[in-house]
Amino acid sequence: MIQTLFLNIAVLAFGVFLAGIILQKMSVPSLKSTLVIGVLAGLLGWELMLLSLKLDSHTVSDMRHIVTVAAAVYIGPLAGLISAIVIAAGRIILFEISPQALLAAANMVLIGIICMAASRLKWSKRAVFMLFILIGEGIVWISLYINLENHAGYFTLLGFRLFVSVIGGYFIYRLIEYVIKTNSLFMQNMTDANTDHLTALGNRRSFDKELKLLFQQSTDKKPVPFSLVLFDIDHFKKFNDQHGHVAGDELLRSLGKIVDDVVGDAGSAYRYGGEEFCLIIKQKAHKEAVLIAEKLRNRIARSSFTVNQLKVRVTVSIGVASFPEKVSQPERVLTEADQLLYAVKESGRNQVGY
Repeated sequence: MIQTLFLNIAVLAFGVFLAGIILQKMSVPSLKSTLVIGVLAGLLGWELMLLSLKLDSHTVSDMRHIVTVAAAVYIGPLAGLISAIVIAAGRIILFEISPQALLAAANMVLIGIICMAASRLKWSKRAVFMLFILIGEGIVWISLYINLENHAGYFTLLGFRLFVSVIGGYFIYRLIEYVIKTNSLFMQNMTDANTDHLTALGNRRSFDKELKLLFQQSTDKKPVPFSLVLFDIDHFKKFNDQHGHVAGDELLRSLGKIVDDVVGDAGSAYRYGGEEFCLIIKQKAHKEAVLIAEKLRNRIARSSFTVNQLKVRVTVSIGVASFPEKVSQPERVLTEADQLLYAVKESGRNQVGY
């Protein structure tokens, strides 16, 4: 008896790990993903029923209610209710249509409704999770009492169920928390690996990755038009010599905020190296990329930066190259932008070359 119930917990644990992989990059589930997750959770409940403990010709016992509790607490009340409905349907589909099956299905929906109604409790997740486990267990006890043909051993069964439900439920709670924390750390590491720590813009690694992807896409029949806006701070070495490297870092940090604000959704921004930055602007005409570059140049030139309690101003020189409008080969866009940037520096700086 107890082995079967613990087998249910093992299957639940596998489901938690599988869900962790599927939901690894999901922060806030959309309505569509909530519906899908609810259905998948319900199907996991079907698997638990297939591994259930058969008590008599019409009655089975398993830990299916934990699936609905987990879905309700960690995905949302709607996911919990959907999983309960799917599990209820499975109780009838997988076995037979009988008064016992209908009662068990109705009780499963009741558990989903209670989880949905009580989801607004301001308690900790652990407290809510374990409360729902106990409420679900109580409803199952009532259902078993009504459905069982012979009540001999009923209280022994309840004792086993309570033991497995509480111990197993707490194990599943801890496992879900572990998977969430692991996923969070993984996503944080992914972000750190692709983000410049000083400016919070993309780093050279993420720039090279995005550029490589654009090169691959540009070999297709319908290449992706893109522009590179390459720029650096004029006389940055002199600035560092005069104000110090700490002030230089602060300037780069402030400049990163301006770049991110100006570019917005029009493109992606990266710190290319040192005082050099680059924007990738996709699906826009060359003149639009030039306008963004000019807007950025003007914004920086008009901004003042506080350095060592002094107000200072800096300028940038910019080169803009676009594929396929201005450059026929995508691999040549960066070189062309760099040459235009160099030409601007040679002709007086604080300009946009295009």
